[in-house]
Amino acid sequence: MNAAINYLEQRKEEIKSELKTGNKNEKLLVELKEINNSINWLRKVNELKLKNVEKYEIVELPDMNTGWPFYRIMNDCETDDRNYWIELNIPVEMCMGDILIISKP
Repeated sequence: MNAAINYLEQRKEEIKSELKTGNKNEKLLVELKEINNSINWLRKVNELKLKNVEKYEIVELPDMNTGWPFYRIMNDCETDDRNYWIELNIPVEMCMGDILIISKP
């Protein structure tokens, strides 16, 4: 991961040098923006210690059209009886459009 980040950092510096010499190519500005975004994503992946992309699934929470945008995490305790369900008791507020990164077994 660090090799990819270093490569992108190097390319970023090359683009900055070109822009400083007066090159006004719009494609360079677009590339610089994409490189910055890519570096930020790679750093976040590195920070979270996500190693092999094949081991994860990314799911976007849909709009369930219920009039309520929030999701709660529940452990259903392997039963349909909601009296036994336990809600995750930490401050996680998820809304439609949020993403979940799920580790595959």
